[in-house]
Amino acid sequence: MATPIADQLHHKLLGQDFTGTDTAWPQEQLKALAELYAETEQAIAVLSDMQANRSYICYGGIAATLGISCPVQHKTIDSIWEEEIFSGTHPDDLQNKYFLELQFFNTVKQLPQAQRHGLFAIHPLRIRNRNNQYVTILHRIFYPRTSTPEELRFALCLYTFPSYQALPPRNGCIVNPVTGALIPADHNRSRNILSRREKEILSWIDKGKMSKEIADLLSISIHTVNRHRQNILEKLHVSNAMEACRMARMMGVL
Repeated sequence: MATPIADQLHHKLLGQDFTGTDTAWPQEQLKALAELYAETEQAIAVLSDMQANRSYICYGGIAATLGISCPVQHKTIDSIWEEEIFSGTHPDDLQNKYFLELQFFNTVKQLPQAQRHGLFAIHPLRIRNRNNQYVTILHRIFYPRTSTPEELRFALCLYTFPSYQALPPRNGCIVNPVTGALIPADHNRSRNILSRREKEILSWIDKGKMSKEIADLLSISIHTVNRHRQNILEKLHVSNAMEACRMARMMGVL
């Protein structure tokens, strides 16, 4: 999953402050919930623990259709990412999934705690089946309520066939099941993350120009250029100019 937007999502999820979290909080009820979804919907259910960077995966009948070998009904992996599913997912859909999950995380974190845990995000994915043909699979993600409501410690992802309900938009959406409201994936928000001047400076950086050259081209001070460069790195959550250019291209900024 090594792409700029995936790296940013990974950093957001695992970078939460779990100081003082009750690590002994019982997880068995969440595991039972994942097992129930896998059994009743024949889904693949993935319960991820952001604090431990681990996932508990339960396999329903859909796993065999997707050609996923599962000699046991459930297993634990040392990652919050289900790479065995991602490896067969269409690259464009996978990137849209990361965009939506990042928007979903930011949306939920901004809500009052009482309103956080009713939402879920939903996204259609093209995933290769055992015959190496793409089929449409519905992906849903929830943040279950836990004993530490300040942080989003657990996520439950479900993979099912969408035949029993209408498909969401291709780019996915966030759903409020109480009101029925849909929040579409907003890729334009990502494209507008940088100011006009920051985009201009980043475009010159992408062309190999140094800060002094950019300052001369734009008739501004080198101090101003460096300040914009630092703002760009912070907004894109990257550590250097090369990563900033890669991230900007991925997000449609460049």
